[in-house]
Amino acid sequence: MLGAIFSKFGNPERAATILMSAVALGDIDSMTGLGLMYLHGHGVLQDHTRAAALLVKPADAGDPLAQNALGQIYEGGLGLQQSDESAIKWYRLAPEQGYARAAANLRRLEQNP
Repeated sequence: MLGAIFSKFGNPERAATILMSAVALGDIDSMTGLGLMYLHGHGVLQDHTRAAALLVKPADAGDPLAQNALGQIYEGGLGLQQSDESAIKWYRLAPEQGYARAAANLRRLEQNP
């Protein structure tokens, strides 16, 4: 993915521009990449609401990075209403695709409600 290459090598603004074009064409991987950039404010102004909107489709399609990120968004009430129930839902799905960080997030949330 060109967006990831530009981001990795120091031009996150260019990465965001490329990802925006790919998102406009419906590319799900680019939705995840751009959503994460908005979540963290990397190459774009941080916008949790926009991040959440971009991450829903890839999360529904089984992308573990998007699922974990939505868990974080719901857990922290970042751009969406805080919901431990929704956070747990997304944190449970991501480890099924082998994403261990989501399993750790799930354990932490369940131990400290």
